[in-house]
Amino acid sequence: MTDNRPAIVLVENDPNIADLVELYLRRDGYRVYQATTGERGLEQIRDRQPVLVILDVGLDGDLDGLDVCRMLRAGGHEVPIIVLTARDDEVDRVLGLELGADDYVTKPFSPRELTARVRAILRRSDGRDRGESPPVIQIGMVQVDLGRRDVRLGDTV
Repeated sequence: MTDNRPAIVLVENDPNIADLVELYLRRDGYRVYQATTGERGLEQIRDRQPVLVILDVGLDGDLDGLDVCRMLRAGGHEVPIIVLTARDDEVDRVLGLELGADDYVTKPFSPRELTARVRAILRRSDGRDRGESPPVIQIGMVQVDLGRRDVRLGDTV
């Protein structure tokens, strides 16, 4: 039996926080894959192809969360990223967003608010939270691919 629930990768080194976030996300209908290091997080993202990543900045190991965010964006990954961290200085928030995070949530946080932010980001990302592909609209010879954001007339882009 195939599990069609959208996947989220949670990269968090505090097991209590990770378990709490996973509980709320699973209750909202998501599959959650946990990683405790940046290296393992990148592996999970590559293997699981999640609809969203929740990323702690202060990770153990060679890669912190900002490194992971930077590497994902440099590699062309467009997966939405929510940074979840204890770092609440303005410079940290701005840096996280400038590196490609879609949202920045500071600890302590409300799990209900975090899951609401997940839903809000995924609503804006072409229905990926519901496992849908962006539509392709065909009118005569004109084809509009909303996912790729291109228009074709026959074979011409």
